[in-house]
Amino acid sequence: MFPPPPVIATEVFARLPESFRRKGRCAWGDANNGRRDTDCFLEGPVFDRAGNLYVTDIPYGRIFRVDPVGRFELVAEYDGQPNGMKIHRDGRIFITDYRRGILTLDPASGKVSDFLVTRHSESFKGVNDLYFADNGDLYFTDQGQTGLQDPTGRVYRWTLSPALPQGGGRTSPPPLGGQGRTFPPPLGGGQGEGQFLRHLLHIPAQYRRQVRIHHRRIPARHHLHQRAHHVRRGDLLESH
Repeated sequence: MFPPPPVIATEVFARLPESFRRKGRCAWGDANNGRRDTDCFLEGPVFDRAGNLYVTDIPYGRIFRVDPVGRFELVAEYDGQPNGMKIHRDGRIFITDYRRGILTLDPASGKVSDFLVTRHSESFKGVNDLYFADNGDLYFTDQGQTGLQDPTGRVYRWTLSPALPQGGGRTSPPPLGGQGRTFPPPLGGGQGEGQFLRHLLHIPAQYRRQVRIHHRRIPARHHLHQRAHHVRRGDLLESH
């Protein structure tokens, strides 16, 4: 049906130094890494305008800055499980923290602050990633441990607009801070505060078996990223 994906060679750009690697097991690793020792788990890469790369370390609540030549610097360490990141135009780094919701990071001071930790006093399932629209609205996923076995993952939009926008016009980005409202994205005409969307990434039941079969039949030699034998957890790769 589709041609095999091309092989894109990669090489190690930077490696988390041993001094930053933790020893032994942790609660996150027990739940997500088969109860094996977990020295780190890097996620959420995002570049600033100076070319620095920021990454999260989920199990240990750490944010690292990697300079253009690959040197790691610890920017923040706090009690949480940071996953995705996006840099706002005002310089703040927004974080989806699996345990705590939406947080912000001041990259200069390393201060981490709560931004959106509940919705109508209800905790999130476990936020995962985020994206800023052109008009400044913040979209983020709330997947928790959902999947095909539990298709209740959610996508939210956080906005300062008093009403859901209609049409595709652009507006000036609202200042993120203060009181906003959490709406579902206007998908298929669904509207209304206090609602949330389900099944945005859900595969209908009649297609599940087909998808699984196709996944199994992809030849092992075809990879979008060719991993070298020396790659290990905590490495950052670049492709050519």
